[in-house]
Amino acid sequence: MSFRRNETVEVCQKQAAGFMADGCYLQATFMATIGGTHCLVQYQTRYSDDSKKTLKSEVVHADVVRPVPPSPSNRTDYAVSQKVDAYDGGGWWVGRISAVEGDADAPEFTVRLDATGNRFKFPFFRLRNHLDWRGGEWVQPAPSRA
Repeated sequence: MSFRRNETVEVCQKQAAGFMADGCYLQATFMATIGGTHCLVQYQTRYSDDSKKTLKSEVVHADVVRPVPPSPSNRTDYAVSQKVDAYDGGGWWVGRISAVEGDADAPEFTVRLDATGNRFKFPFFRLRNHLDWRGGEWVQPAPSRA
C-alpha cells in the first residue's frame, strides 16, 4: 500500500519504550517510503525525549503500517468476548470485553488487553470495533470461540 506524504496512518508496535506493546496501534504521520520495504513515520503521541517537545520519528517495516480505520461510532452495545481496540496512553490496544457495568446511558467496559493480559475499565468513547486490514480492505475479525 502506498501512502501520501503527511497522511495520518497507524503503526502496529511490537515493542516500544521498554514495554511489550503487541497489538498497540499508534497514530503517526507518513513521511516517506524507504527502499520500497520501509517507511519513515513521525508519531503523533510519542516523543524523542522527556521534554515532550520533539515528536519521535522512526523507520519501520511497511508491513506494520496501515491506514487509520473508519471513525469509531458512539456505540454502547459492546458484548462480552467482543474484540475491540481501547484507547490508552496515546495508542489503541487490542483486547476483548470481559465485563460490562453501569447503566445503558453510561456503561463501563472491562477490557482484557491481548498484549499483557491485564484488565482495565474504559468508557464507551475510548473503545472502537477492532478491524483487521487485509488485502487493502477493513474486515471484521472472526468471532471468538471462547
